[in-house]
Amino acid sequence: MNSKLRLLILSCLVVFSLFISNDVAAQSKMNGKLYFDVNLPEPFYVVLNDDLINAQKISPGDTLSLPSGLYDITLISYFIDDEYFEQYVDANSITRIHRNYQKFRILHRSTFTQLENRANLAIKTDPGAEIFIDGEKVGIENSSLLLNPGKYTVKSVHPELGTITNKVKISYAETELLNRYHTNQSTRSPGLYFLPAGGYIITEQTNKVIFTYLTLSALGVSYFTIDNKLRESDYIYDHDRLRTLQKASLYTFGAVYLLTTIDGLRKPKGGYPGKEKSIFIDQAMIHGKSVPMAGLNISF
Repeated sequence: MNSKLRLLILSCLVVFSLFISNDVAAQSKMNGKLYFDVNLPEPFYVVLNDDLINAQKISPGDTLSLPSGLYDITLISYFIDDEYFEQYVDANSITRIHRNYQKFRILHRSTFTQLENRANLAIKTDPGAEIFIDGEKVGIENSSLLLNPGKYTVKSVHPELGTITNKVKISYAETELLNRYHTNQSTRSPGLYFLPAGGYIITEQTNKVIFTYLTLSALGVSYFTIDNKLRESDYIYDHDRLRTLQKASLYTFGAVYLLTTIDGLRKPKGGYPGKEKSIFIDQAMIHGKSVPMAGLNISF
């Protein structure tokens, strides 16, 4: 019995090992290798299909084992422009990538620095504001992180000042996003505050602007209407009554102007308007080209 049992167990082990080896062999036949024959002086990054997060850092002469198929490949080095190309990886074979670069220079704005720092998006906002990307909290006040190219929703949420929401498109360029709440009026021209309802205009308190100008206009019309009646009337009684009304209109005009000017200097209850986002995209190397990206300012 013992010998039969041992024979049975041995037979099962042999069958199982054959099954495993065949499965492994079948999988290995589906893979191919990329051999990077490049004359770069230091290790570089290989990005497959724009997956910056999983970029692989290798040295010249190294190989990568990949499933067979077509790949979008970007070579990223500190000494060359980002180079983009397509390459098909054949199963169970070695594909040679040959590059002989003639000139080397230090490119401080290349994607290499971003990959080394693991950050291609820097977000800065006001103290106390939480930062969210696509609903996930990534930091407070400031955050730096590495994202794959694409569109993202960035929110800065402040317990008192509210929420700033904006869409950001990430590419191989380095992006700096500034979310700033206007919490003081230091950047505004102080002379504007002394115009009628000037403070309300600057702080975009539309209802108060309308009310102020309607009131001042009505008082102004009343003053000049009374003045015309004074010139036309010959009765002393009418003169005294009309002058009293005219003075009342003038004093009320001055009081409304003074009160609205003082009130316009105060900080609005809901904070200063113009929750503003500024996206500054530095010049970066994108697929072998130096592309200047313009700054964008959007006010809400």
